[in-house]
Amino acid sequence: DPLAPVLEDLNRRGLISQSDYYGKKKLDPRSRFGLSPEDFEKPEVMNAFAKALDLKPGQASLTEAIVWNVLANIHHPEWGTTNTAEWQKETLRSGERLISGSSDLGGASYVSWRDGPDEDLGFRPLGRFSP
Repeated sequence: DPLAPVLEDLNRRGLISQSDYYGKKKLDPRSRFGLSPEDFEKPEVMNAFAKALDLKPGQASLTEAIVWNVLANIHHPEWGTTNTAEWQKETLRSGERLISGSSDLGGASYVSWRDGPDEDLGFRPLGRFSP
């Protein structure tokens, strides 16, 4: 995973802190799981992901739920086939962020929201290229 060393560095610098839903279990600092919605709001975090993916600052983001759903249904049928979900880009007015994809809850058709980290909730950055 090209983001594993980046995640480990972000953890070491205190920019992210991965945990389970109850905040009691510390997760592998190289894992894409256990980040909170607030972690994705920090420019240092998304810019570190962009750099690791050989993108410019601002070119990496989380995927919008509709884009994730289209990609999952057309090109990646394996997405949504595990008991994990992924953070999406959209945030509700309440501050909760959308999630997609848990096989137990509908797979690629599943969309819900969360307000905190979870050990079975990961993320997938999306690279955007401008002309």
